[in-house]
Amino acid sequence: MKIILIVCLLVLYVFATAQADQDFVDSADASQDIDRPAAGSINQPYVGIPIGTWKITDLNAAERESVCGEQQGFCNNECGGQDLVLKNFCNRSTMAWNCKCKNHVPDTPPYGWPSTIAECRGKEATCSKRCSPGTTNGICLKACSQYYKCNQAGSPPSGLQVENEDSIPNYNLVAENMSAHSPLRPSAAQQVHVSSFVQLAVVAAFFIVILQDISLLI
Repeated sequence: MKIILIVCLLVLYVFATAQADQDFVDSADASQDIDRPAAGSINQPYVGIPIGTWKITDLNAAERESVCGEQQGFCNNECGGQDLVLKNFCNRSTMAWNCKCKNHVPDTPPYGWPSTIAECRGKEATCSKRCSPGTTNGICLKACSQYYKCNQAGSPPSGLQVENEDSIPNYNLVAENMSAHSPLRPSAAQQVHVSSFVQLAVVAAFFIVILQDISLLI
């Protein structure tokens, strides 16, 4: 009877190990595909992407002036002329901006405004510069480009648009969103791997107790 119990436990162990490993592989394939963002949000960075800490306020005074000039000129055109503008500001220090028209809501998508594009391109450039040289450099550059998607649908959200000119924008929307998939935290694949083993260990312990009770009765 003991031999039968041992064989049963070995079979259960082999099955549990194979199933957990398959769960890990499946989850890793889904979360590590560089052609799409990690699961959970379209704006979460790929695992390990070198985001950096660059902010649009890191631009020099002349660059900030140029971006704001383009932003305000774009707003005038969006409203159909300066006389039809209700609100149009761009703070040269904080880069906070807003645009409201008197007779309609601007139809430019959030990612299409000059300030948003400038912020996105600056962050993408920082990401690309932080890619390590070598065989993985091309993969890293592609990941940076595919994540930021500047001036395209699916690009990360910007916190520069505020109601009042003296309000401080949120420069860290991307950093906040990336916390769930930070390289310093376990990836989704690792979490599934650990979870599978915990569940299977509980099941195995249950069967061991049941089989021991049966062996005592025989």
